[in-house]
Amino acid sequence: MIVLIWSAITSLTNGNAYELEGMKYGFPVEYFTFENYKTAYLHLKITLYSAAGSVEVYTPQLFLNSLVYAAGSALLISFVTCTVAYLTSKYPFKPSKIIYNVVLIVMIVPIVGELPSMTQMLTRVGLYDNLFGLLLMRASFTNMYFLVFYAYFKGIPWSYGESAFIDGAGHLRVYLRIVMPLAKSIFLTVFLLNFIVFWNEYQIPMVLLPSMPTIAQGVYSVRLSFDSALAYTPSKIAVGVLACIPILVIFCAFNRRLMGNLSVGGLKG
Repeated sequence: MIVLIWSAITSLTNGNAYELEGMKYGFPVEYFTFENYKTAYLHLKITLYSAAGSVEVYTPQLFLNSLVYAAGSALLISFVTCTVAYLTSKYPFKPSKIIYNVVLIVMIVPIVGELPSMTQMLTRVGLYDNLFGLLLMRASFTNMYFLVFYAYFKGIPWSYGESAFIDGAGHLRVYLRIVMPLAKSIFLTVFLLNFIVFWNEYQIPMVLLPSMPTIAQGVYSVRLSFDSALAYTPSKIAVGVLACIPILVIFCAFNRRLMGNLSVGGLKG
């Protein structure tokens, strides 16, 4: 919280005054100004180079790219993880224990340096620099939220499914019409947490999806920018604060869900 407050105050400081006089008791020597945010919005850009020439991507497109990438990745990984956890927890087939153990092993063993192999694989299948290919790569269940969903579904009595089967419902209908509504609270929480992670991610989109830069890449590029308008520290911090606004809005809107406990219910005795 202290870092956020300091960032907000510094981003409202006049650039020249900050560089010459600094801060006094944590506050700017001169007046507050929103000019840094205007500068950040207008001058933040990423230049894409190709054989046909160069294209500049500005702040609105960077935000849109981040929204598409973060929402798509979060939705896909949350749904796949939820589905696999449901199948392994409620259907005791032989590979279920293997899947559970694989998730544990992947979480325990650190995987380092996988980016070159991921790039090579996507290039060979023709999905490099392709949004569909990157989202498809996100269709994984080997993450910590698998254990959360697994424990959640284990705690749901199977009376729900048995009653639906007696009424003639199939397995898919039970999952989509009964189980998913019961798990909507935890699903939304996992989706929001994943969304925050993917919104702040810049390395994988920068390498695997170079034609679709995100706002996180824009923040990273500021430190390498030669634009004189973004040379001052308050302007650079304003870029970071600008990129954090959607996350702050999500946290303020869903803080109870993100910080609270999850409960299971639905049966009446």
